Amino acid sequence: MKYYFSLLLLIITFSESFSQEKNDFIGFSQSDFYLSGQINYAKTTSENFSQSAFNFQPTVGYFLDNSNALELGLIVGLNEAGDSETNSFGVQTSLIHFFNTENKFSFTLGVGLAYVSTKFDNGFQGDYTSNLFQGAVFPGVNYFVSDNFSLIANLGVLSYVTEKGDFQGAEAVNSFNINLNLSNINFGVLYKF
Repeated sequence: MKYYFSLLLLIITFSESFSQEKNDFIGFSQSDFYLSGQINYAKTTSENFSQSAFNFQPTVGYFLDNSNALELGLIVGLNEAGDSETNSFGVQTSLIHFFNTENKFSFTLGVGLAYVSTKFDNGFQGDYTSNLFQGAVFPGVNYFVSDNFSLIANLGVLSYVTEKGDFQGAEAVNSFNINLNLSNINFGVLYKF
């Protein structure tokens, strides 16, 4: 908890200092387009086992007004662990509110929906597919490092997920998640046109 409070204090301090830097900086405005995304790759190996995971989430955004952007994106994933392989493909849409879009640093708050279809091949039990639907609320930050490039980060998520496999006897699994764990911050980049 003390780490979360310290980070919040640091962000507020940076926010106050960057709010002084308006000068010629434009930030976001109505009708701006941007591309953003995240790429994650991890590989673990031991003497008898190896696992690799790759995730790619490209997104395009459009500002409906000076502070609200509509995002559409893809979700692509591949996970290999021993003889098992998992392939995921999905789509997502979000509405993101940017606070202080005229500043280099701004907080964001998003709400979104996602659908992901995942195909599992675990070698000995055969193939099956799982369908996942998610609704989420997620806070974040945006910091422009130049007039067109910025760094973005999601600071956690509040989500509801329902998932069901396509095999006989499968039941839907529903979960409600609150994740504000600062060790699980997702970073990405954004390019404004």
